[in-house]
Amino acid sequence: MGEDEFGKTIVLVVENEIELQEILPLLQKIEGVTIIVVDSCEEAFSILKQFQPDAIVCNANFSDEDGHLFIEKWRSSEMEIGLSAIPAIAIYEMLPPDSKQANEADGFQACLFKPLTLEQVLKVVELVPVSNSA
Repeated sequence: MGEDEFGKTIVLVVENEIELQEILPLLQKIEGVTIIVVDSCEEAFSILKQFQPDAIVCNANFSDEDGHLFIEKWRSSEMEIGLSAIPAIAIYEMLPPDSKQANEADGFQACLFKPLTLEQVLKVVELVPVSNSA
């Protein structure tokens, strides 16, 4: 994975569930990982305009926002700006019937299911090929 100026992998987590917001920053205790947690797609766009993380982990179904739409919009922005696609991982409560096709069509490379463990997140983030360096 790409690394920031401090030699850490940066993962942007877009999640509005309080429990996950509290658990995921524990990944920062693992050497080489920096987690940035935001609770809305709007806040994620703001951060992505400032810098590009190595991966995005996003709730696919916010109560008031759509994670799939967020990734679609970001993919469009990446193409307009000329950036390489940032690997994205969807988080689901349960598996939608057409999730594989929906994930690929919307620009997600992998998906996770709640309840999440730190090990699951790390494993998937490590498996997703990184196409840019921060």
